[in-house]
Amino acid sequence: MIPRQFDAHGLAVRMKQRRELLGYSLFEVADNAEISYCHVNNLEMERVISPGIETLIRVAYALGTTPEWLIFGRDI
Repeated sequence: MIPRQFDAHGLAVRMKQRRELLGYSLFEVADNAEISYCHVNNLEMERVISPGIETLIRVAYALGTTPEWLIFGRDI
């Protein structure tokens, strides 16, 4: 469940850190997550107010992490 006060900044920071750690481009994340480049870019640029859980799951797995870490910054 995504918290009511969704932390778009925290998500964007974690996405970018993880992506850069893995050496992935935005295009590679989008391709691995099977979502558009624009959507991945918008997530990293904090332009998405309420991303869908399916999107977050796809991005997390594309980045080799868990949705919980991506959303909350920790595994729960």
